[in-house]
Amino acid sequence: ETNRQESSDENKKTEKTNKSNKDECFLWVSNIAKETHASDLKALFSKYGKVLTTKVIGSSSSQWFGYIHLATSDDVEKCIQALHQTELHGKKIHVDR
Repeated sequence: ETNRQESSDENKKTEKTNKSNKDECFLWVSNIAKETHASDLKALFSKYGKVLTTKVIGSSSSQWFGYIHLATSDDVEKCIQALHQTELHGKKIHVDR
């Protein structure tokens, strides 16, 4: 019984680790121009990592921002280092976790 419980605890730890690793593969991109589309973000971020999904959110009266889901946390780091404070469609974008 004890060994089974320990295995179960280990599985729970592994599940938590996997979940947190998945959470670490998302990026937040703020200060994007309203002309920016999800396809623009995918094209830009794909130069530095494998992009799984992109989404752009905003309205005519609000700031626009995007979410990027990358394959690995290494891809996330590469994108942050390469693209934070760079210009896209005339605006300096902010890239963060």
